[in-house]
Amino acid sequence: NSSQLIDNRIITKGSYSNALYLFGSSTANLSLNNITTYGDSAYGIATSRANASIISLNNITTYGDRATGFVSYLGFNNILKENNIATYGTYGHGTVLASSFNTSFFNTSILTANSNSIGIGLTENSSSSFESVSVKTIHNDLAYSFYIELGYHDISFRDGLLKASYNSDIFIDPLTQGGEWNFTNVSFTDRTRSAGANGTLNVHWYLDLNVTNKQGLAVENASVNISNVYNVSIGIFNTLQNGYIPRQTLIEYSENRTDTIFFTNYMIKVSKDGFADKIVSLNLTNSTQLNIVLNVLPQVTQIFPIDGKKIDIEKQ
Repeated sequence: NSSQLIDNRIITKGSYSNALYLFGSSTANLSLNNITTYGDSAYGIATSRANASIISLNNITTYGDRATGFVSYLGFNNILKENNIATYGTYGHGTVLASSFNTSFFNTSILTANSNSIGIGLTENSSSSFESVSVKTIHNDLAYSFYIELGYHDISFRDGLLKASYNSDIFIDPLTQGGEWNFTNVSFTDRTRSAGANGTLNVHWYLDLNVTNKQGLAVENASVNISNVYNVSIGIFNTLQNGYIPRQTLIEYSENRTDTIFFTNYMIKVSKDGFADKIVSLNLTNSTQLNIVLNVLPQVTQIFPIDGKKIDIEKQ
């Protein structure tokens, strides 16, 4: 337990030659290492039954076929942050989590550059979170950025990029049994769900909304009412001194094996004493900053002419 492997240069050249292998230990720190493997089926960093370890600021590159940058098997509560992973062999995977739970990734870059490769693969049950993670696959033959298979998987993915140059960014294998997959502000183009694959994909985006007057000045304490396409209110929010409401995270759609339910367009009503109400319809398909301009209500002056009739005159 509590192993410290920091600031090393590690090169391996044989088949199955793992650079770092952490087995059955807890609270390890693997940081600032430069790792290169050239052999087939070699791992840059492999962990088995490792718990509560920190893996950070490593550069991991693999060149052999079936080589993987990072693998976790039967791990719990491990944290990976600010790592750069690149794989160049066929069937070379960036990261694989197998029967691993509460694994957290932060500020990580993953690149795969050959056929049958996977950026992030989840198998045999898992729970994981990804924040500010970029995954790119740049080969045209069965290369996917995010691959889900075998078992139940709970996923939280926030502020990231999934980019497969020639294939689906997300692939869901037919043997996937279920789970909840929440993606928030994650850029991806398409997804493939195999027939029979269970599990629910929820896609969310951010909404930053501010209210100004015609002069461009912030309007404070304006009431903003947001409701989805089913006329279900998300909430009523008051603008702050800077004209913004707190950032909202809104769902675009929820997809399971049999159906896709869309919650957009969102209806937004803004009101403020002394201003005309404004109603805006927003088709939310990516994170959006929405600027709403309120117009001042016209002033009404009442005068009474000689014959006693009342006339309303609008002065803009």
